[in-house]
Amino acid sequence: MLEKEGLAKSICYHLNLEDKACDLKDWNEIVKREKNSKGSVKIGIVGEYIDHGDAYLSVSESLRHAAIASSVKMDIKYINPETLTNENIDSLSELDGIVMPGEFGGAGIESHLIAVKYARENNIPFLGICLGMQVAGIEFARNVLNLEDANSTEFDTTTKNAIFNENIKGRLGKYSATVTEDSKIGQAYNEIKIVERQRNKFEFNNEYKDAFNKNGMKIVGVSKENNLVEIIELENHKWFVGVQFHPEFKSRPNRSHPLFREFVKISFNKKT
Repeated sequence: MLEKEGLAKSICYHLNLEDKACDLKDWNEIVKREKNSKGSVKIGIVGEYIDHGDAYLSVSESLRHAAIASSVKMDIKYINPETLTNENIDSLSELDGIVMPGEFGGAGIESHLIAVKYARENNIPFLGICLGMQVAGIEFARNVLNLEDANSTEFDTTTKNAIFNENIKGRLGKYSATVTEDSKIGQAYNEIKIVERQRNKFEFNNEYKDAFNKNGMKIVGVSKENNLVEIIELENHKWFVGVQFHPEFKSRPNRSHPLFREFVKISFNKKT
């Protein structure tokens, strides 16, 4: 509508720029997909900061970008993990998929674990980002590997089974990794070499790699620069993935990030 009123032409005139016709091809495709949706998908974002309106804005927008790519409507439900108990956890059954984004401090980490366990045991598509990957790893170690005190040193510095340890230097910015070609992640990216943005200080403890791999939680992405685990993926599950990096930083309305795109597509297909 703004283009029909000549907004771009006016802006170019006032800024003394060469006037060129707007290329609205991508935008028109976005509008077309939104207007011709095949249905809706309901995704739960489980995080302790839901009372702050924009705390998970990048994640929620990335989900909406993925919905556009699949021509579906995105219905997001924000869930405070501290409200979840073993008695009411079945309330998550209404969701088509669950995302657990990055956080700091780990308040209410035990209730985070309840949500992850439910997703793992009930074949609900799950995407854990940064802290979400930590929680997925801890839950698996406790309930599958039977390491009752398994934890991250972010939450318990005295644990004997530190699935995640602090990296004093931390990682911030762009890092590359290699993914397993025949994994769900490899198929989503459709390439082996990936580059993603990091913002974390706690890394997967490589001492547990063999135990995870042998029991079904596959290490499918590793940073070749420093041999750090980037991606874990649960086999024999519809889609259960944890990533150390932040894919939401690279998603765009006309270029949905591969992980969000695949996650939403599978979550939608779960109900059809």
